[in-house]
Amino acid sequence: MANSNSGKGAADQSRESYADDAKARRVLGVNATGDVSGGTVGTAEFVKVTDGVDTVDVITADGSLGLVTITPGHISSDNSTATILDPAGVNVFTGSSEEVVNHGVIIVSVYSDVESATDGLSVQFSTDNTNWDHTDTFTIPAGTGKTFSFQTAARYFRVMYTNGAVIQAQFRLQTILKPYYVKPSSHRVGDSIVAEDDAELAKAVITGLTPSGVFDNVKLSSENALSTTNFLFEVARGHISGIKMFSIAGRKNSISATVLDDLSEIPSTIVVPEPGGIQLEVVSSNGQDGVAGTGIVTLELHYLDSSDDEQSETIIMDGTTPVTTNATDINFIQWMHAKTVGSNGAAVGNLVMRTVGGAGTDYEYISAGGNQSLSARYKVPNGKTGYVIGWQSSGITKQVDLRLRATVERSNRALLPGVFLFQDVVVLNDSTSGWIPFDVPLMMPSGAVVKLSAQADSVGGDAGGVFDIVLVDD
Repeated sequence: MANSNSGKGAADQSRESYADDAKARRVLGVNATGDVSGGTVGTAEFVKVTDGVDTVDVITADGSLGLVTITPGHISSDNSTATILDPAGVNVFTGSSEEVVNHGVIIVSVYSDVESATDGLSVQFSTDNTNWDHTDTFTIPAGTGKTFSFQTAARYFRVMYTNGAVIQAQFRLQTILKPYYVKPSSHRVGDSIVAEDDAELAKAVITGLTPSGVFDNVKLSSENALSTTNFLFEVARGHISGIKMFSIAGRKNSISATVLDDLSEIPSTIVVPEPGGIQLEVVSSNGQDGVAGTGIVTLELHYLDSSDDEQSETIIMDGTTPVTTNATDINFIQWMHAKTVGSNGAAVGNLVMRTVGGAGTDYEYISAGGNQSLSARYKVPNGKTGYVIGWQSSGITKQVDLRLRATVERSNRALLPGVFLFQDVVVLNDSTSGWIPFDVPLMMPSGAVVKLSAQADSVGGDAGGVFDIVLVDD
């Protein structure tokens, strides 16, 4: 209309009588009678065109033309009923076949005061009006209204309903054909979901961001289950940034029967000392622990500096000749271990980390035949928070009382410098051991020292232990 009447006003357009049959077909092709009615809505001139069912408005508003098409849904009388079904008579309703190619959604609502037969509601589709190949079935409970929505799966459609073994007193089945998609049936959040509820099938791929910054799809296991991994396993693999885990092991021979001994191989030491920010030296009791020897060639020291930041240093051994550390601010030793070895694969002599000059204190120790220190103590570094997730203890000889200790308040997990409170206790008989997991990990703030100590019931007791601590960046 806009093209054929571009020079006319809106009122002229609405009242024009068309003699040109081709032009009339273009403008009024949906009008079965050729009649045109005009009117005014506000200040907008409009023309209504109808075929008796659907209506099209040609609207001019503010100089713009547009079409508004009204295509309402309607109730399918061929597939709706309220006729009572009776097992003693007619117990099945079969709707009439109906062509639904011009409809987008079919909604079926049903209510019966008695239960249907199993899969009693059957919504059927056919491509040829003979073979009903596509069928959705539902069992309708007694006294509960149910609503179902379907796409038009094929050209023809019908509904069948089979009643159960009891005559109905109330029955209402209604089918509505809609031209467009509508919201599926709704449920309250608190309602229970049952197998006969209407539902839409949703298939999706779960994607996540990997530590390398690449998005990847979540995989299924070989049993077609969602593949998940243990959190601590992923920590151990280094797949979770900002989190790492350590197992801190210790051992003590000839534990005191009168006081608590820290689990450490440092000889004649009850409490493992802290250097407090100094330079140290390391020496072996055997010349084979060095560059040309068969024992430990290089040693790696892990420590905290004066700011309690994590540091490490590699030291080249020189047998019985002491070697000083480059670091002059060793505040706390976490552990030390062999980095390279000779043919023996371990220390030939006893290695001791001590005060420079050898006349002071022994701070760490590796026994002959070993390749790492065994002192069960750890200090939470600066900028970190530790979580002890469990510990293991062993009574090697004698009955042994073992304690997990930390410089932390038990009530609020606040730092308590210099005071090692008991966090957990276990008493083991000779040659017994046990692992104690914490369902709620024990939080250790930055600066807290955690260690294992033991006391035997009589002289000659030996013990070992380990605790696992997860370290999280603050």
